[in-house]
Amino acid sequence: MSSAIPAPLTPAECPLLVKYAQDPNAAAELVQRYNQSVERLQNLQRGEYAALLAREDFVQEVVGLLEDIRQRLTRTKYVVGCIGITQAGKSTVVNSVLGDEICKPGAMDACSSLPSRIVKADHFALDLEYLTPKQFEQRLHRLCQEALGLSTVGDLDKDIVPYLDKAEYFRKEGVERPRLQDDLKYLKGLIEAYKRRGKQVLTDPPRRESNLPYEQRYAYTTHGGGRGQDALLLREARFRVKNSYIPDDLELCDLPGLDSKRTIDDIVTWEYLSQLDGAFLFVNAASNFLTEGMLKALCQVMQVFDHKLTDRAWVIFNKMDTLTPDSFRDGANENIFHTIERFLERSQLPASQVCFTAKRIWENALRNKGRANLEQACDFVGQTPERPIPACCPENMRSAWEELLKDGGISYLRRLIFEHVARSVAAEVRQDVERKLKRFHEKLEQHLQAEELRRRLDPEALRNIQTCYSEVIRLQRDLLLRWRNYTAARSVLDTFREQQLKNIIDSLERENLEYSSQDEIARLVDTNARLIERLLKQCLHTGLVFQRAYEEIRTQLEKLPTVRWGNSQETCESWWQRISDEDRAHYAEWLGNGQDLRFITSELESWLQGRLDLPGGAGLTSSGFLRDRQSLRLLQERLDSVFDYLDQKIRSRLRYRLRQLSSELSLLVDEHKSGSDGPPAK
Repeated sequence: MSSAIPAPLTPAECPLLVKYAQDPNAAAELVQRYNQSVERLQNLQRGEYAALLAREDFVQEVVGLLEDIRQRLTRTKYVVGCIGITQAGKSTVVNSVLGDEICKPGAMDACSSLPSRIVKADHFALDLEYLTPKQFEQRLHRLCQEALGLSTVGDLDKDIVPYLDKAEYFRKEGVERPRLQDDLKYLKGLIEAYKRRGKQVLTDPPRRESNLPYEQRYAYTTHGGGRGQDALLLREARFRVKNSYIPDDLELCDLPGLDSKRTIDDIVTWEYLSQLDGAFLFVNAASNFLTEGMLKALCQVMQVFDHKLTDRAWVIFNKMDTLTPDSFRDGANENIFHTIERFLERSQLPASQVCFTAKRIWENALRNKGRANLEQACDFVGQTPERPIPACCPENMRSAWEELLKDGGISYLRRLIFEHVARSVAAEVRQDVERKLKRFHEKLEQHLQAEELRRRLDPEALRNIQTCYSEVIRLQRDLLLRWRNYTAARSVLDTFREQQLKNIIDSLERENLEYSSQDEIARLVDTNARLIERLLKQCLHTGLVFQRAYEEIRTQLEKLPTVRWGNSQETCESWWQRISDEDRAHYAEWLGNGQDLRFITSELESWLQGRLDLPGGAGLTSSGFLRDRQSLRLLQERLDSVFDYLDQKIRSRLRYRLRQLSSELSLLVDEHKSGSDGPPAK
């Protein structure tokens, strides 16, 4: 591994950080701190510990960290993604924001089939990039799994191709997936394209075609665009446009619509989420937007942004001028603002990150020098100039409503995309670099102390360290490959089920559900699900399940030779005890945001509200009674899912902590000896 020390930087080489920094002096100071870190490594290279630069672990943990900091500081562009549920009008709004038709507006169904990066240039042009062979294989396998319901994909020609014209082959218990017919059609075309042109256009590095006629962009980037099967093998397009609105440092990414009639659109959009710095989720305000697809989209965005959504994610409620007067009834539980508040509650987004848009108000503003006529704008949304803001509009959404009346919300949306996200990215870069610089100095000191200690240790002590290191690596691997041998956490959960939950399950079984109404069953299921959830939280709060899981590992570490290291002179056992206490005290932080521990899932809630049949075709009989006591089965299955999640999450945490321990021990292990045991298990 190369031990080249990253080069110093000047503020001019960090354009994004400097341009959008609230304090330019603070940005320059951060660059200076990076340069001081580079200087520390340069001094190390000339000193008595220069041999550290030849150690693989030092290069990974110290030099590699500084190189990552350099890449973060020198970013030149930020990427904003536009994501829309089908019929949300995303492309129309994006065109309004850009003041030109860049993206093709759809009609009833999703139009975009290919991610399109829109960048500022001095001329109009179209660039294309094809998939690599590996990317194609991953996409094909994921499509087979999600569209056809296959857990694994074997021989394509033997197991898939012969059945592409036989939809019944992919039905589950006689039930056909809603998008199966369109998915089969797309999959058939994709495989034919691969067989005809795959060897020519799928290469690594990817094949790129540049400076194609801009006027041909729709032929490549829309469903049924006319370029035939070749377009199915593309990964993305880049629209280079002459546009006064787009900043030089912005990449605006137009992504395929979600919840369309093709699964591939969802797959492609999810692939790109991790590349985004900001996301704008477009919603048709006149539709039911409390759907599984929408909530899944928000959940994905939250995961990608690590739940740090401030100035990073917005929801654009489009088509506000198509709402009926009933949508603005004061005091009504189902007025538009009440529905939006429920939506925001589920998504954990603040109301300040909501934008309202309306095409007719924007068109009116274009005819009036950029500002809509207030009387006409109010008329479009069922209000009056005397009372332009609906009485039911909450205070925290009034500013967004006022922006809607100005010009359909377009100028506000421009500020969000062109300014707010960039400032947020610059702030996030600064915070990330500050964390990593602190980590850099900690790791450097750790390696220097370990090297000094290693030089003082006698051969027997070094052998003991090697023994401890090898045993910790073995425990990591066992937790990954022989996890069924570690049952302490699951035993506590199973005991909890027997002692606390059996009465609840028994009481439900005793209920005469056959003669209960749907509302009565829903009430029973809801009440007991919430009770189970509350009892489980109480069980976790006692810390017993974590204590037993960590004790199971501690008993193995007790048998190791006594080895002391670091400033606190810890042993493996004392280190593990300290970590165990920390994880028990802060378990809520590493278990996740709680969604996976909930018993009232979105699926169950939809069924309770009468919008969804239960899995496996279980619904209501003609007389209105629930079949086969499926509500009880659903609760029991959810209990198993939650326990499996907890079991897996605890094992993952144990492996993570063992990796930390092995990392500390590895600093004291001779490089050649550490290599014989291989890398720590992931």
